[in-house]
Amino acid sequence: MLTSRQLDCFIEGRTFVSTVEVHDHPPTKFETAVAHPEYNDGSLIIVQEYMTEEQALAGHKRWVKIMTSNELPEQIEDVSSAIAAVGCDICEDENWRIYNRVIASDNLN
Repeated sequence: MLTSRQLDCFIEGRTFVSTVEVHDHPPTKFETAVAHPEYNDGSLIIVQEYMTEEQALAGHKRWVKIMTSNELPEQIEDVSSAIAAVGCDICEDENWRIYNRVIASDNLN
């Protein structure tokens, strides 16, 4: 079931892709987040931001395809322009936004 801000949501096993309307970092209106056990310890990563609902729906479909592919990307970059993320750009190592794929031993079977 979608929340009032959610445009689309995909859940399959431990793969999660969600596209929502955002209000905390104009001018961006929508964003897609992914979670997968092989990136960021399975925590959410903001992977794309959009200005229009049409762009957001197309981007959501693109990220579902990427995250369900037989060949997952070697790394995923957090692209969030939220104030908290931009603050981390100042305080954190410059590579904090890059999440390399880590194949967990329980994913090998």
